[in-house]
Amino acid sequence: MGLLLVWGVAGSTAAQRLPEFATYPLPGRLAIVPPGDDYFDQVAQDNPVGGLLWSELPITVAIDLAGSRAPRQAVWLGAVRQAIADWNAYLPMIETRDPAQANIVFRRSSVPIRRDQNGKLERIRLAETRFNFFVDDAQRLRHRMTIYLSPSAADAVLLSGAQHELGHALGIWGHSQNPADVMYFAQVAKPVGISARDVRTLKRVYGMQTRLGGKVKDPAS
Repeated sequence: MGLLLVWGVAGSTAAQRLPEFATYPLPGRLAIVPPGDDYFDQVAQDNPVGGLLWSELPITVAIDLAGSRAPRQAVWLGAVRQAIADWNAYLPMIETRDPAQANIVFRRSSVPIRRDQNGKLERIRLAETRFNFFVDDAQRLRHRMTIYLSPSAADAVLLSGAQHELGHALGIWGHSQNPADVMYFAQVAKPVGISARDVRTLKRVYGMQTRLGGKVKDPAS
């Protein structure tokens, strides 16, 4: 699972300015998903802003190829666009060419190396999702997701990797314990597609309270 980057909400002063929690109507495509088994209990519940969901639709997605013209670029790009199409069946997304304005950015890049709390280098990952918070011009609390998907990943796992990381970016900030789900915590020998459990978990995420999309409080008030 990706690294939590909290920008603009850390510290007591900033916390006092956070918007109130709110819930939003379920997106139409999720509202009709029938109830059943899920793994919502594995989704992080300790985020200071609540659910990492998108309060405004459609979600904008940019694909940053970093100027690459490598032979396998077409395979990588095809996997990413297929993952977007697969999740688009449940949450509407549109592609934009401007990464600076996108809600979610796919980067054809190795995952940036980071260290653990003891200063040791963590293991190299083929894919990872990270996010940051910011306040927009309308003084609303927003977030942006960045997905790093390595160009060196094997063709066989590119699609499942893209589906998995996009699941995080759409709000499933946790992992399944069932290898039949695309959000399973480990790579499997035979990649699977998005499961009914994945979709039902996403539906429950969009029923969570969140501060995202709300107006930050005026410090003078």
